[in-house]
Order: sequence, then C-alpha cells, then structure tokens
Amino acid sequence: MAGKTKKTCFVICPIGAPDSRDRAWSDDIYKGLIAPMAEEFGFDARRSIDDSSPGDITAKVIKDVMEADLVVADLTFHNGNCFYELALRHFTGMPFIQVAAAGTKIPFDITTLNTVSIDTQTFTGMERTRAELRKHFQAVVDGSAIYENPVSRYREKVRIEETGSPMEKEVAALRDQLGQVTRDLAELKADSVVPVGPINWDANSEDAARQAYLDQFYRHAPEPIRAAVSRRISAEAVKKNALLRMGPNRTNEPRNRDKTG
Repeated sequence: MAGKTKKTCFVICPIGAPDSRDRAWSDDIYKGLIAPMAEEFGFDARRSIDDSSPGDITAKVIKDVMEADLVVADLTFHNGNCFYELALRHFTGMPFIQVAAAGTKIPFDITTLNTVSIDTQTFTGMERTRAELRKHFQAVVDGSAIYENPVSRYREKVRIEETGSPMEKEVAALRDQLGQVTRDLAELKADSVVPVGPINWDANSEDAARQAYLDQFYRHAPEPIRAAVSRRISAEAVKKNALLRMGPNRTNEPRNRDKTG
C-alpha cells in the first residue's frame, strides 16, 4: 500500500553564490530549522536551489510559490527575489509564514504581518525561535491561521466599496487607520537610536525616541485607544510617585516581614 503523500512546503530564501554570506545563512536556517520543523508537521520542504530536475527554473519556482501547500519566506538580507515571490504567494491567499533574522527591518508594506524572529545568538534564543515557528506551523495545520496581506486587504476594500453596508465601510476605515498606526510605530521603532523594547511608560521621561513614538501614536490612533493609553500612563506615574515617597529603602522590601517581639 502506497504511503500517504506529504504536503509540500516551499521555502523562499536568499540564495547567493556558493561561498556567499547569503548561501551560508540559507543553508544553516533551512537545514537546521525550517526543514526539520516542516518534517515534524508532515510537510516535505524544498528550496529552488535543491531542485536538480530539468526545465525552466523560473517557471518551476513560480509553480511552487503558487501551488505549494505552505510557503515559508525568509526575508533576511532583503533579497529582491524573495519579496517578488512572497508577493505572488500573497496573491494566492494560501498559507505562508514569514521569518527573518533578529533585527531585520521589515519593509513598510508588510510590517504589520507576523514575522518569526530568528535569534541565532544564543541557545535560548534559538529555542524561542523554534517555539514561535512551531506555533505558526501548528496554526497552519489546525486551519486557525489568518493569511491577511496587502493583496487580500485590497480585495476586501474593493468588495466593501462596491457592495458593503455603511457599517462595513466604517469598520474598514477604522482598520485602515489602525494599520497605518501600526506601520508608523514600526518605522519609529526601526529608526530609533535606542534599542527596541517595551515602551517606557514613565510619564516624567524626556527620552526623545519615546516622545516621538507617543506623538506619532496620538496623531493617528482613534480616540478610545488614545484614552486607554493615557489612563495607563497616568496610572504608572501615580504608582512611581507613590514608591518614591516611600523612600529608596522601602521600594524593594518584601510585603510581609517577620514580626519581632
């Protein structure tokens, strides 16, 4: 009895010359991370560079991009071919997963899409990467993943403009605003001179990057979201002031101290 045919996972990745930085990265990430993960979830992974069959390479790549059950796109090094192939995949509306080396600046148009950050600096970092990638594969297998992208958003926008109800149009406009806020803030994070991390909610801070971040947020965010953020900033400021009034020697004291006679 013939074995069950595996699902296909085509990997879009930077290739480069055999001795190049791009090839070394692609080989390591494909063989050490993506291919084993695909195998774990019942996918047969492959790259265009590993296909030795005769025929037009470009045509075969496009066929794989358009027809594979899953596409994993490595956006490290901003390879032009990778983005072209990812755009074709977006057009199909079929499952895809984006990955990139930690610290990669994701281009503006797709910065709102989830991208798995590949941290190769430490064992702990790689374990986090594997755990995150495993969640994405699981979502694909479960059918719970959402493959929204610029193409699908455009199609939905056209549909709503042509046949949508007033409520749908209002919701679509709000989503556009939120998407713009997300992209603007991602740009600010990427261009900031300070390391990217959680927002510093200290209301007394004069940090220029934080102020620019919040200024951009307040310029675009809808009123309910601006109000929620303002309440959080105010609450954090009150908490900090209360701790300062307690004195430096009391802020880290345990809540329950042993009573002595």
